[in-house]
Amino acid sequence: MLKAVALLDKQTPSDQPVKSSSVNELYQQICRQEGVDPLSWRRVRDLLHELEFLEIIERKRKGAGRGEGAYMETQLLDNPDTVMAACDEVE
Repeated sequence: MLKAVALLDKQTPSDQPVKSSSVNELYQQICRQEGVDPLSWRRVRDLLHELEFLEIIERKRKGAGRGEGAYMETQLLDNPDTVMAACDEVE
C-alpha cells in the first residue's frame, strides 16, 4: 500500500495531496497485477492510519461540500523515489 501512496505522490503535482480512495484504487490494481488478494478497505484505512502515526504520511479530513460528505487526503512526507526503492528492496 505504501507503494501506491508513493506512486500517486510521483504522479501528482508537488505538495498536492491525494484522496485516500485513490490510494486504495491503485493498491487494488497493484494487487491484481501481482496476483495477490487485496486487503479490505477497512484494513487499508487502518494501515494508512498506522503510516500516519509513524510519520511517513500525513492525512487530513476534508469536506466535499454540502450533501457531498467528507474524505481523507493523504500526502507522503518522504521522497517518493526513496520510498519506492525501500518497497522494492523489501519485496
